[in-house]
Amino acid sequence: SPCPLPPDPADGQWLDAPIGASTLCAALAAQPWTGLFLAFDYGKSWEELAMHTPQGTARAYWRHRQSNDLLARPGEQDLTCHVCWDWLSESLTGAGFAEPRLDSQEAFFMRHAQQAIAPLVTRTDPSSAPLKRSLTQLLHPAHLGQRFQVMHATRDSA
Repeated sequence: SPCPLPPDPADGQWLDAPIGASTLCAALAAQPWTGLFLAFDYGKSWEELAMHTPQGTARAYWRHRQSNDLLARPGEQDLTCHVCWDWLSESLTGAGFAEPRLDSQEAFFMRHAQQAIAPLVTRTDPSSAPLKRSLTQLLHPAHLGQRFQVMHATRDSA
């Protein structure tokens, strides 16, 4: 089965099945366009979601604070969970994209945007401090650099 369930789930085990991202990816990939597909998000493989995260990945955020109580503030808090990269990859390859690649956000930007980033990082004027802080948040492994991932694939002919 392409999405095997845990063989012996523990009592209280949660399983996230983030189908919304997969449905959107499939709909985008089915359209006749060429170019680059990019998706930035938290994500895991199906095996990681089904077998290695018994508490699930769904979280609530209210006023920039994380909570595991998904039902605490209906309509007031944001809910999120990790996407399933395997499902996105299957949608893309099924629609004629080259084999999708998954990188950490840090690796993706350093591989594909290093020439654009270098002049920003080496600036010494005081006005560049906010920009450098933002780049640090996006790229540093302790911040979003390793937490966010990037799936990318190209299609030359639709």
